[in-house]
Amino acid sequence: MTLFRDAAHYSKNSSVQQSESNYLINKIQLEFMGKKLLDVGSGDGKISNLMSNMGAKVSGIDASSDMVKFAINKYPNCQFYKENAEELFKHQNDYQIITSFNCLHWVSEIGKTLHGIRARLVNDGIFLGLIYPRCTDLWDAADWCESLPLYMELSKSFTNPYHFHTKEGMRSLLSKSGFHKITLWEEERQTRFKTQQEFINYIIGWLPHYGHYGQSFIKPWFNKYIELSQQQSSKEVIMSYQTIFFTAS
Repeated sequence: MTLFRDAAHYSKNSSVQQSESNYLINKIQLEFMGKKLLDVGSGDGKISNLMSNMGAKVSGIDASSDMVKFAINKYPNCQFYKENAEELFKHQNDYQIITSFNCLHWVSEIGKTLHGIRARLVNDGIFLGLIYPRCTDLWDAADWCESLPLYMELSKSFTNPYHFHTKEGMRSLLSKSGFHKITLWEEERQTRFKTQQEFINYIIGWLPHYGHYGQSFIKPWFNKYIELSQQQSSKEVIMSYQTIFFTAS
């Protein structure tokens, strides 16, 4: 399955990813000026560019060639490369800061990736990022749609590439990867979408089922999500979710 094939759509409809990343960056008050930084899962390059504007010397890697091409064209002040997060052991450079926002839940070998990140950090370097645990209403709606008669045949060849992690699970993974000073916390978060279409555009930008089942999947998924989240009478959509934030060194 190919994820994130439409980088332009993702860039226009990724307000949640951007706001969560910005929230962490602003909260920890890290000094970026002059620091050599690697952004793992740099996506459309928007957050990489933000950190570059804060003074960091930024390189970004992403598994999607479309995302990398988009980021190179959009943000020439950063360096972007197509590279899998699991292959960081082969990376030639070391960094003072490594970040990973909205990425690690897509990585199948997260332990290998975290070991690679630790290996690429200088001794006093810092790793910061975020990951999302399972959002009940969102994924319950997807599971329900997978079992509909219309999609049962397609479901036989679908494996969800999104991996769910808990706060304590992430703490254990970071510790086993060689990080000793770990600060990790989980917060209840909300994003308000002014229209249903704005929310649907956000979902289309990343929900893996869209690429496998096609456009027709979105309507029954949306209707089920609205039912589960008890928003049938509202024109806007409020998405409630949890985010796990962390810093580690």
